Order: sequence, then structure tokens, then C-alpha cells
Amino acid sequence: MSEGKRPFADAERFSLEEGGKVIVWVVLAITDRDGRQYALLAPEDDLGGGEGDMDVMVCEYHRDQDGNRTLKDVTDETLYESVYREIATNMGLEDSVEH
Repeated sequence: MSEGKRPFADAERFSLEEGGKVIVWVVLAITDRDGRQYALLAPEDDLGGGEGDMDVMVCEYHRDQDGNRTLKDVTDETLYESVYREIATNMGLEDSVEH
């Protein structure tokens, strides 16, 4: 990585409010499953390349015909774990993330 360039610089970002604090989430990867898309996201602040665990979450991802993006919580635990394992394995992240 070049000096000064942030990780996933060209990735999509979503600002979400959690507990009164705005957190910028970065889309790390998107996968298709049963006609729907799912995204693995991580807080931008966790992508600094330091040691330690990185928090991630899996959301259903949708982009409408006008290009508007939406995220929806995945409430089915089996689906969440399955999608997480697929993406994390493909990215080599299995041991470095908390989800």
C-alpha cells in the first residue's frame, strides 16, 4: 500500500448512527446468495492495518435502478453465519474478525 493511502480507499462507505455516534462502515466484499446480495462491512476506523481483531457485520445489500444503496439487517442467524463464513474465507479473514 502506498504511503498515505487508506485501506479500501475506493470501497463504498455508509455512515450509520450507533449509540449516538456516527460510524463509517466500509463495504469489504459483496456476495450473491439466492438472488440477493450480501455485504461484509467493517468500521473504517478498524482498517488501519494494526494488530488485533476487526469488528464486521453482514447486511443484505441492495442498489435500486436509480443507484440508491440500502442495507438491511440479516436477522436469520444461520444465513448470517453462512454468508459471513463464505466471504471471510474468500478474503482470508476467518481468524482476524469479530462478527
